[in-house]
Amino acid sequence: MVNDGVSAGFVDVSLYAAQAGVHEIGSSVNHRLSIHVGAPIRAACRCDGRSSRRLQRHGDIDIIPAALPGVWEDEQACTLLRLGLMPALIDAAAEGLGLNRAIVELTPRFQLDDPQIRHIGWALKAELESGYPGGRLFVESSVWGSQRISSAATLLGRLAPSSNGSAAFHSKI
Repeated sequence: MVNDGVSAGFVDVSLYAAQAGVHEIGSSVNHRLSIHVGAPIRAACRCDGRSSRRLQRHGDIDIIPAALPGVWEDEQACTLLRLGLMPALIDAAAEGLGLNRAIVELTPRFQLDDPQIRHIGWALKAELESGYPGGRLFVESSVWGSQRISSAATLLGRLAPSSNGSAAFHSKI
């Protein structure tokens, strides 16, 4: 771990230093976003029957839903900005968008390229690295504030299929 991280209501933020090698990540009660920080590295990951081998670049985003474990293999040491999002935040985003949460589920995404999610992530990283001067209010407002529904939706791939047909959220029906 690079630092102790912060927990602010609906979101946990931390920087994590991963050594080269295989990392088995257990399930979590929160949805997880990992944003790669630093020089590109070769990496592979598996989660929920999906897999990806890639050159992971600064700002690449992985989304792992709550309750799903995964395996990552990094060829070199790397740093990750980790965001843990409580399911209640995602439920509120779905509800605010008029979606029936009972028929919507979050799915794993690897190497997501989304400038808006990165922007939120870099703001939270700067807050963390500067000693958390804005406190819980800054962290919560970055993700949950007056734009809470659009921010949560943005953090989860905007609930829309990408050009290759994958989506962070999809209907169970």
